[in-house]
Amino acid sequence: MKKKMILVFICCLIFNIATVAKAQTVTLKMKGASFSEVTRELKRLTGHEFFYSHEEIPAGRTFDVDVKDVPLDDVLRTLLGDRFTWEYTDGMVVIHPARPAEANQQQRRQPAGKITGRVVDEDGLPLIGATILVKGTKTGNVTDIDGNFELSGIDGNTVILRITYISKMPVEIEAKVNGRVEVTMKDDTGEIGQVVVTGYQTISRERATGSFAKVTSETLERKRLNNLSTLLEGQVAGFTGGLVRGATSMNGSTSPLYVIDGFPVENVGYDAYTNGATEILPELNIEDIESITVLKDAAATSIYGARAANGVVVIITKKAPKGNTHISFSSTLSVSPYSYYKKGLTDAADIIDIEKEWAANNTSLQDAGYAQGYAQNLLDNNVHQTQGTRAILNYYAGHLSQTEMEQELNVLAA
Repeated sequence: MKKKMILVFICCLIFNIATVAKAQTVTLKMKGASFSEVTRELKRLTGHEFFYSHEEIPAGRTFDVDVKDVPLDDVLRTLLGDRFTWEYTDGMVVIHPARPAEANQQQRRQPAGKITGRVVDEDGLPLIGATILVKGTKTGNVTDIDGNFELSGIDGNTVILRITYISKMPVEIEAKVNGRVEVTMKDDTGEIGQVVVTGYQTISRERATGSFAKVTSETLERKRLNNLSTLLEGQVAGFTGGLVRGATSMNGSTSPLYVIDGFPVENVGYDAYTNGATEILPELNIEDIESITVLKDAAATSIYGARAANGVVVIITKKAPKGNTHISFSSTLSVSPYSYYKKGLTDAADIIDIEKEWAANNTSLQDAGYAQGYAQNLLDNNVHQTQGTRAILNYYAGHLSQTEMEQELNVLAA
């Protein structure tokens, strides 16, 4: 009987300690703190040790806490939500993932919240149809005609929202549940590769029905070429030698039409070699090009007429960003190792011996009746330019004696 009374007393004492720990109030304000920093501060305020797995609560995760005279149990619920549960044992708080039944019970205690907001562009105009998605979930919505949106059924305290819109840079923003966010989206010049500039409109790649090819500024920067024709070869199927569709005319121009920022550029000249017209490429700094769209089928003729029979190259140049100064600089440096050829080299004496051998084997110079006229003819027409050969020819032409020739050759061979 006495043992039973002691056991009941111990159980009541443990229950009373746990109840006191749960009811213990906390006043705490921290922002962007890790969970270990938060528990360290809670230990200082409550005297409890906190035990948890760093794999279950990553060190990189941050928390914002701003409570005043709030029970410790509610503080932990605010921090961890319904994915974790905890137990109070002998001055310790043991935190572990909640079992499904416990998670459902906590979800019933903490109703899901909502997030509202508005999405606009850099000019403050609403973006209609922008996609808002809670990162890591399937919860999402799109903006209405005024750029407003609302997300319901959001669990937890804070979530990451991902906002996307065509031709705009994606935005990821942290949002508090039951709060409101204002999002401003900037133009994405790099996303121009996902749209097609046809001349009179800019449409998405999926809506384009004609045959086209797209080259973006990133591709241009990687190739580092200074010739537009060479730049497109290998990037646009069927583009070879400056032609999109091959030779389409015997004497007329076969080059494609170039359109720069909406203006057709004609630069036709006469080629005397082919006796026909030729299209000279527009003089354009490659660094100024934002994107190039090559229209290759009949859809191009519906925009530019018969001149588009050879295809159209639509070039969009870079524009200065609004509201600030932007300066870009690029340079290319190529270094090639230089070395002198040192194998199999000859000297002046060898050259003189070769020239003497040439003269000895030349039948025209060995013919006494023909040698003088033949040598003079070679001298008059500057057929041979080396000093050694000219000294030999002057001897056979009668301008030098044999001794003078030998002296000059010896000087050259030295």
